[in-house]
Amino acid sequence: MARVKFFSEIGCKIYVDTELIGEVPANQILAVELQIGSYLVDIKTTTEELLRRYTLNVESGQSQIIQNVNYKEESILHHIKTLQDDPSIIFHNNRCKIEYNGKFGFINSRFEIIINPIYSDAGDFLTDKILVKKFFSDNEKATIIDVNGNICYGKWFDYIEEDANKVLLLHNNKFVVISKADYSIIAEYERIRDYQPKELIPVGKRIGLDDMYGYIDSVGNEIIPFIFNKAYNFDESGFARVERHGIGRVVDKDGNVYICLEDALKDGKEETRIVSRFFVDKIESVDIESVKIESVEEKYIYKAAKLPPEEAKTSDFFGRYYTPIKENNKWALRDDDEFILSDEVALLYVCDRIFYFNEVYFAYRLNNECIIINFSDPKKNKSFKYDTIYPVLRWKHTFQAQYDDWELTSIIVSHKGKYGLIDSNGNELLPIIYDRIETTDATEAVEKFVSGTIGIIWKDDKCSLVNLINGVLFDDIIYDDITFNPWEDVDILIDSIFIVKKDKKYGCRDADFKEILPAIYDRMDFKLDYFYDGYIYKIILSIGTKKGVYEFCKNYNLYNPGPITTYRFSTEVKYDECVFLDNKNSVAADGRLSYVGVRKNNKWGILDATYSWATNEEDLEFKYDSLEALIADANQEFRRRIRGRNEKYYDDGI
Repeated sequence: MARVKFFSEIGCKIYVDTELIGEVPANQILAVELQIGSYLVDIKTTTEELLRRYTLNVESGQSQIIQNVNYKEESILHHIKTLQDDPSIIFHNNRCKIEYNGKFGFINSRFEIIINPIYSDAGDFLTDKILVKKFFSDNEKATIIDVNGNICYGKWFDYIEEDANKVLLLHNNKFVVISKADYSIIAEYERIRDYQPKELIPVGKRIGLDDMYGYIDSVGNEIIPFIFNKAYNFDESGFARVERHGIGRVVDKDGNVYICLEDALKDGKEETRIVSRFFVDKIESVDIESVKIESVEEKYIYKAAKLPPEEAKTSDFFGRYYTPIKENNKWALRDDDEFILSDEVALLYVCDRIFYFNEVYFAYRLNNECIIINFSDPKKNKSFKYDTIYPVLRWKHTFQAQYDDWELTSIIVSHKGKYGLIDSNGNELLPIIYDRIETTDATEAVEKFVSGTIGIIWKDDKCSLVNLINGVLFDDIIYDDITFNPWEDVDILIDSIFIVKKDKKYGCRDADFKEILPAIYDRMDFKLDYFYDGYIYKIILSIGTKKGVYEFCKNYNLYNPGPITTYRFSTEVKYDECVFLDNKNSVAADGRLSYVGVRKNNKWGILDATYSWATNEEDLEFKYDSLEALIADANQEFRRRIRGRNEKYYDDGI
């Protein structure tokens, strides 16, 4: 047993093997009894900032050990003393920044430590506040402090980026824009998707009673206006999916809105026409429900490839074309058939906000009521007392267009910024306590031939999937983000694939939220191709610097149901690089074959999967020195493989 005396000229706390054993007042001694052995000693300030960490050895025969624990502070004081003779130091707001052991703090004009050097980065007090950064166990964070070191907004933020005028920070699900003129908060946005560095960020903000979505850049400038009901991340194509009035569109980074991704990718080619919102300069005043519509004005443009203006902006309700228009803070549907056939303009359903419209249903707000009508029977409208509503429609497909139908299954509602779910009769399915509920375009299941009934539900910056028909959650609300495979051709029914993020790792789930791939990957890049009797999806998997490929193919006969052919490819992460390649020219017709370029040991080859009757080509010919060389020879290589598989097919008598 030895008696250890800890002495300090400043007040500090003593931890032995992470356990607090006492606090040492300035210029006093703390004495403790320790058994023979080795101990980890932490010296911390009274505010729990670590000053020093060392190993203390207590050996046999020792009765007393003196520990001077504040030598680091003495070194700081010595360092500050040397600054008194430095003519280059500058004080701002009676504060001068000092650096000690790579950390920053501040002294006053009497050369007293006001803010301990604990920050990894700090500015100068040109105003009475500054931005500082500090390393925590998980990562570096930032906050705003005043001249006394007090944290101004009561929290530490994830640092995103800054320029000469603004700083963008993130805390939980809120992006905060800070002015560098006085370090005040000038804007806040809701995070709605997982943040992607160096890309425009989809965010939401409250506009009156409504949550609207747009895009900001990495320092908080509003780049794309807040006019959308939904907004998703930009993908490798350079475009992002959005939704306006319940209609899916695609937006580029300049804010131009396209009919679909196919049209967006054609932009800049000769066959592309750029069409503005086909509005006349002035519409004569009409009086509908005491609301005057005098002029029509929209601030965004649709770009459409080879489409007349009407198709770019209208929906066909039972053979009639309608266009949502806005002016003087009122919305209405314009009857384009009436507009074309006569001089009189027919404006229907003048309202405060249009939530949704398609060929069957129309949802809007007028005064303090939210209304859903079915165009086939507008007299049987449904009225609700909420801030906003969004109809959940189940699309039933029978492979015969005349029997396709939409069914109203439930309604997403919001009140005072919180969301819930009711059935079509107004009965509560989920209470109004959630931060957001959004629909997806994912199919519920191929066999049921329905779509639009799976949603993503958010609470406290976490999410899960929810069945929007009955309000049943697929799992606890524990995921950081969920994305789903996008598809546009509703005649091709595809099993829903969900990419989930949890604890900074990615995994994959099916339509019933059953695990396909565990959440162990650092990144997942998804690609989907479909063809007349099936589909194939591929995921490039990343763990650290190594890559792998997961692939799934499904073949089925739409009109003569029979055995379904499927295959999967290995998920072993063993390659140095993997990239998606497009099937080209003659091989495009055989889209069921995988086409992924892989690099191993500085050589490139093609990684592919095969049908269940073929041999998997694991003995790949890694013969290309560069990806460019592989792509240049890709068609020939791919045709060779197709011929080989066909020969095997017939030789085996299949």
